[in-house]
Amino acid sequence: MSAEPFVELFDPSGISLGSDTGSSDAAVQFAVSETGQYRAVVRESFNDEPLEFRVRALTTPGTPEIITGRDNLLSNGEEFLGSLPIGGFSVFPIDVATTGTIRVSVGETGTELNAEPFVELFDPSGNSLGTDTGAGGAAVQFAVSQTGQYTAVVRDSFNDEALEFRVRALAAPGTPELIADRDNLLSNGEESLGVVPLGGFAVFPIDVSTAGTIRVSV
Repeated sequence: MSAEPFVELFDPSGISLGSDTGSSDAAVQFAVSETGQYRAVVRESFNDEPLEFRVRALTTPGTPEIITGRDNLLSNGEEFLGSLPIGGFSVFPIDVATTGTIRVSVGETGTELNAEPFVELFDPSGNSLGTDTGAGGAAVQFAVSQTGQYTAVVRDSFNDEALEFRVRALAAPGTPELIADRDNLLSNGEESLGVVPLGGFAVFPIDVSTAGTIRVSV
């Protein structure tokens, strides 16, 4: 991989919004206030090498084309296993029906553990709520006041490694899908033993019938 990808993005008026280059990847991301046709120009950084490349665009809000096996509409509590090529990203729409809290967790599942998972969460208006990255896992969690379709984007932190990953979303309040042998409805005083994989999380609904005190210890 001697070629170095370069990408530059132009707005509908032909003004350059910025560019990026790298030894194996490049990416640009901007908050835009103008509708119309934007243009991305891809080339080899120094124009002295042939370049074989992949390129993908995402606009939020919107309804992105879903790549089978890489992207998925995540329902509440659902976990998805996927893989990414170098420089790629995955898109995960998440429908939130009530205001409250949303959490998205991603973890590496590959045996080499060379990649660093990265996750970014966008609200229904297309605003970035925040990001997280880590050596083996990453998670974002926010209190949300807007219902609608949120979008999580997963990639390798530096876009220079292939990534095998798991991703899971939780919206509360709501009724999440429970994963057998990991999640459990806890009754009063019940103890549960479990295992959480790298980057994953477990969910334990607890019914409280009277006002008072609740304690959860792990």
